[in-house]
Amino acid sequence: MYLYNNDSTNGFNNVTMVPQLTELASRESKPGSLARNVLVANGIMDYIEPIYLSDDLKSAIVIPEKTHNKITCEERLKIFPNPAKDYVIISYDLSGLSGNFQITVSSLEGKPLFQRKIPGVKNQCIISTEKLSSSLYFIQLVTDNYTIVSKSFLITR
Repeated sequence: MYLYNNDSTNGFNNVTMVPQLTELASRESKPGSLARNVLVANGIMDYIEPIYLSDDLKSAIVIPEKTHNKITCEERLKIFPNPAKDYVIISYDLSGLSGNFQITVSSLEGKPLFQRKIPGVKNQCIISTEKLSSSLYFIQLVTDNYTIVSKSFLITR
C-alpha cells in the first residue's frame, strides 16, 4: 500500500510507503511524530494523544472549588468621586453582617469629623464636603466600635 498525494498547491508531491511511515510513527522522536501526523491526516491511522500525570497527581483527592458569595472589603465600601470637590458619595453593602452601623469621617490625624448612622443593608449616602479643606480624609464603616473597612478620599478645591 502506498500513500500518494498529488496536490501541487502545497508543494508536497511525494510517494511514501505506508509501512515505513507506520514503523517510523511508532518511535518517540520528532520524525516519528511527523510520520504519525501524516498518517493521521490521511486517515490511515487513528491516534489519541496520551496525557501523562506525575505520580503525585494520580492518587490525589480532588477537592471541588467552593463558590462563596462572600463580599470583599473593596465591595463593602466604595467612595466616589475620588478626588472630590463639593460632595462624596459613599456606597455600602452590609450583606451578611449584623449590628448597628455608622460611617465615620476622620482627618488625616485620626480626629473624627463626622458620624452618621446608616440605615439598611445596601445603600448610598451623600456627604457634603463644603466645610472640609483640601486634604486627605478617611471613611470608616463601623459596627459596635469595630471598624469593618476603612478607605481614604481626597478633597481638592
